[in-house]
Amino acid sequence: MAFELTQSDLEPLLLGGAFFGSGGGGTIISARNLSKYFKKGKYYPTNKFRVVSVDEATEGETVMVAYMGAPEAIDSTKYPIGPVEAARQVQEKLAAQGRKLAYVVSPESGALGFLVAGLVAAKLGLAVIDADGAGRAVPSLPMLTYAAAEISPRPTFLVSQGGLAVELNVTPKKGTDGDAGHQQDVSTIVEQMLRPILQDQDFGEFGGLAMWVMTPKNLQKALPIRNTLSRALALGREIQKGKLKTAKAMIQYLAKHCDLQAKAISEPTTITSAKVDTTGGFDLGKITLSSKKTPIPCSIKMNHSWHGIVKKAILSYLPPTASPTS
Repeated sequence: MAFELTQSDLEPLLLGGAFFGSGGGGTIISARNLSKYFKKGKYYPTNKFRVVSVDEATEGETVMVAYMGAPEAIDSTKYPIGPVEAARQVQEKLAAQGRKLAYVVSPESGALGFLVAGLVAAKLGLAVIDADGAGRAVPSLPMLTYAAAEISPRPTFLVSQGGLAVELNVTPKKGTDGDAGHQQDVSTIVEQMLRPILQDQDFGEFGGLAMWVMTPKNLQKALPIRNTLSRALALGREIQKGKLKTAKAMIQYLAKHCDLQAKAISEPTTITSAKVDTTGGFDLGKITLSSKKTPIPCSIKMNHSWHGIVKKAILSYLPPTASPTS
């Protein structure tokens, strides 16, 4: 069922999106900074956007929109110029063919992913679809359901905050859009071509992305993971009310309301250090967690790429009398 979101709904959406992003989907810092400027005025013609279900998205075509690149590089951005202009490129291209862009959708679950889709919708007079291509965050485009459903990524637009637009239109080996195998290959090729572009000084490690144009019929197979935006919003509202203060409370909520089975993997811990290195359109981080409540002091070190993908985790038990260097 369709519903509208306004400025007051954004904080719970970001809180829930950050949780379901599993550590990815953009930082809540960059999302909060963008949300501060979501007001009716010179840039936005309205301060609200409409959210519809997959089955309700029948009045035109849909495109996936997002920021692509290193989340930390996006933190100071006020307006989603890149994603808006990328979606506008698709809108104009479809209009020239007598077609209509009516909806946008997030690539993945995440604070920034859901917010950017909503802001683009508000700016261009579109609606957001209550679904995404993963149900969590992922580090690469070929891992999304749009690629798995063999939706054609032609054309793909990447636009910088300064308005520099790059269009990728990989020519298929046969036919108009190629066969299934070709589409799977193209998603990988597009990913490999876009990452180096982000490192150009005009992009500064991030840009607005629009790709995977879908008809209402395409949506049925491209978006099997549904109601993820409303799921994030509902969880965020509970967090905002202070009802989910413990791991036990969160585990019970996920089981009851989201049909998700979760487990606590450690005692409550404290973040003792966190470092981030931005390179190649990714934030590569290292976090150290520690707990004094276990019988033996525990230290967990995790290397990650801010997409919930833990590349390496080292669990160290330090005897009470030992020092880290002994």
